[in-house]
Amino acid sequence: MTLPYRDNVGALLFNAAGQVLVALRADLPNAEGAAGGWQLPQGGMDAGEDPAFAVVRKLQREIRRNGNAAFA
Repeated sequence: MTLPYRDNVGALLFNAAGQVLVALRADLPNAEGAAGGWQLPQGGMDAGEDPAFAVVRKLQREIRRNGNAAFA
């Protein structure tokens, strides 16, 4: 059975105070969770994309997006 998911990456970042970076979901609710919930930065990779490049791209997107990322 083939699942309808693509390869993905995620990140767990800590600052010097030991806090973890989390991002506020801004999109519509889906199978992954409700809109407005908090989650670690993560997401799908593009076809043939290097995982190291993909995780940096995802982090840049999460941190830029309306300031909805914070260390908690």
